[in-house]
Amino acid sequence: MSKLWTRGVAVGLVMVIFAAAAAQSPAAPLRQFRGRLPAYFAKVIDEQQRQRIYGIQQTYHERIETLKVQLAALIDERDAEVEAVLSAEQRLEIERMKAAARAKRGVEQE
Repeated sequence: MSKLWTRGVAVGLVMVIFAAAAAQSPAAPLRQFRGRLPAYFAKVIDEQQRQRIYGIQQTYHERIETLKVQLAALIDERDAEVEAVLSAEQRLEIERMKAAARAKRGVEQE
């Protein structure tokens, strides 16, 4: 029964994470694009090349930002599945250790 409950919780967490990621993906505001030249390019290119480079970067910007959101959701899914392996007591102990580490660093709870 305990394993079944744990898997149910894990599946529920995964569903919540995917729902959140899906809700964020199309509507989430992407970071403002700001073109940046690779190191040393500014000294050797002309204005036309600069604009072409910025255009190329702009083309990839939205796709990259969308993938970053998907990657974050996938990492959250993985972490939830890994945490589901632990017993409730183990999760509490880990949370205590994290709290102690935060307190030692002087960081407020997230």
